[in-house]
Amino acid sequence: MSLQTQIVLKNIYGITKATTIRNQKPIKILSPKSHKTNCHLTTTNYGGGFVQGDYVKINIKANADTTCVLTSQANNRVYKSENGKTCSIYQEIELKNNTHFFLLNDPLVLQKDSKLNQYLSCKMAQNSYFVLLDWVSVGRVQSNENLEFDSFYSEAQVVYNGKKILLDKFSLRPKENDCTSPGILANHTTFINLYIIGETHKCLLILEHCKNVIQQWLQTESKPQPTFVVSADTINPNLHILRASATETLILWRFVKEISTILTKKELLDFNPYERKY
Repeated sequence: MSLQTQIVLKNIYGITKATTIRNQKPIKILSPKSHKTNCHLTTTNYGGGFVQGDYVKINIKANADTTCVLTSQANNRVYKSENGKTCSIYQEIELKNNTHFFLLNDPLVLQKDSKLNQYLSCKMAQNSYFVLLDWVSVGRVQSNENLEFDSFYSEAQVVYNGKKILLDKFSLRPKENDCTSPGILANHTTFINLYIIGETHKCLLILEHCKNVIQQWLQTESKPQPTFVVSADTINPNLHILRASATETLILWRFVKEISTILTKKELLDFNPYERKY
């Protein structure tokens, strides 16, 4: 059995508790006291980021009637690989009946000569819902480092009520392909994928809020080469995807701050973990 970080969530007298937190380097899970009844967990990294050959496996089991948000403490950096080894991150999530799980990341910064593969799989019971914000920056742009990493591969799979409803794959190899072409990133340096999955009413509540924010933002973007691009699509009643990209991370910070205000509703998370950050 491979070593892994493990989290188990249970509802104990109406309060979601992490009854098991087993850490495996280089990841450590923190449990800040951010909410009275819902669980807030945060990932941190012993070395400030991922280095060549790091293998990370995180297993999360959310039992029935639990609500939890898992955030990152700050930007996750992927450092250069001097010996050609690729960093790998695997996340396996199981959501039981009537569970609400939010995985909300800060930017993953792909530094010069780095290699990263990330995989996420989630199995969801019928009355659960899952919100995943995956955020990537293609280098230390403020230091004039842009698209100098070796490779990035991302794959997300979700099974809802026994049926696979999401298989999303994405790959960037800037040393082999022109990632500045209009069909890939153009002049944009950061992007997010927001997946809203599961119980219809709560998903639509988040989606409609996002669409209202998008409508306001797009009114300011009428340039031939916009600094911000966004779209939100309903794939089926239980799956909605928002994709956004921008020329600089600060733009997406502001956007994420606005769309995350919906999380303060009591029927969702009942607080906004991004509020203090941005």
